[in-house]
Amino acid sequence: MGADKGLYKQEADHRIVAVLKGQYVNDIAFAGESLFVGTSNGVWQLSQALPDKKRQLLEGWNVQTLFCDKPKKELWIGTFGSGLSVMNLDTSKVLALEGQGSTFLHPIRAITDYDVHTILIGVDGGGVYAIDKDTKKARLLMNTRDDTDTYLRGNGVYAVTRDDQGNIWIGSYTGGVSVAILLKHPISILAHEKGNTHSLISNNVNDIEENPDGNQWFATDDGISIRNTLSGTWKHVLKEIVTISLCTSGNGNVWVGTYGDGVYLLDNNGRVLRHLTKQQGQLTTNYIFSVRQDMEGDLWIGGLDGCLIMFEKEKGSRRSFDVNWVQSIEPIDRNRVAVATVNGFFLVDKHTGNIQHYANSQEFHNQNVSAYIISMLFNDDGTVWLGTEGGGLNLYDMKTGR
Repeated sequence: MGADKGLYKQEADHRIVAVLKGQYVNDIAFAGESLFVGTSNGVWQLSQALPDKKRQLLEGWNVQTLFCDKPKKELWIGTFGSGLSVMNLDTSKVLALEGQGSTFLHPIRAITDYDVHTILIGVDGGGVYAIDKDTKKARLLMNTRDDTDTYLRGNGVYAVTRDDQGNIWIGSYTGGVSVAILLKHPISILAHEKGNTHSLISNNVNDIEENPDGNQWFATDDGISIRNTLSGTWKHVLKEIVTISLCTSGNGNVWVGTYGDGVYLLDNNGRVLRHLTKQQGQLTTNYIFSVRQDMEGDLWIGGLDGCLIMFEKEKGSRRSFDVNWVQSIEPIDRNRVAVATVNGFFLVDKHTGNIQHYANSQEFHNQNVSAYIISMLFNDDGTVWLGTEGGGLNLYDMKTGR
């Protein structure tokens, strides 16, 4: 036990005995048979087998924290005013890290392991730094300023630790406890910026597709935004049209279902190639909620107040199926698609014309379950996850109807 008047030890008979008197103890680290004690007047090395055998190192240094890297046989030493140093446990040679800035003259309150390559350093007034164990080079990981991707609520870092999932927990003097979740694939937020054409045209995004060329398409309430992922530039098409559903075809063209304006076919640059509407006799409704290609390339279109239709890829002919109020369409196999509606979902076989109805309101009349299906995810065991309107997420067994 380290205290402001020395180091103490509790014996097996519960007696408390003084091991190192007259020293202000800030930290303790074990390394094999040695015990290292960080004090306001250097580091003391004690033998666990021979407690009276003591050696003082770095006399005059105000040592705040210690960390023993056992695999590398190194003792990391954080100080107040003397920076960060590393001692070789075999030779007792102490080396200060090169390139330390003025921040490391602040109190170094915490040193902890992150992984086999990285040490984390908590600096009072400087935030959290990551240091490469091999090169001993430091980089700022997070602080209160806008210098890094991760923002801290307080720079007065007193404690840093890593949990089993790789998240970093930081305790600070003024900012409480923060947790930094370091992602292998960082998240970027794409949003509409007023007056900036190189941003989303609308924040109401209904669907997202990626083209074979890697460009990202966003269907919004104010048209389509196309983002070039290489250059970061944007293009906007079908402005002032509410676009609901996107479907990329094999040649890079994109089918677009709209709310009230039928279906468009655009090339990969956003130019209109075709426009299908109810007025022209090609659709049964102009309010399109889902456009999908099945495994054979046939195009399925479903909407609010018209029946489900399919355009055959080879013949170009149109077929209609008695399924209405469509919310989404999912291909199941080469013959069948699943169609989510406001009253359950249907399995439609395009070759036989057979239609099966599942998870409808009649099945659920004695249960507090919503039959208004928005989305579906089919499992291999005959069950399907159903995303509903107002009824949450349900797992439905097609064999038992439960």
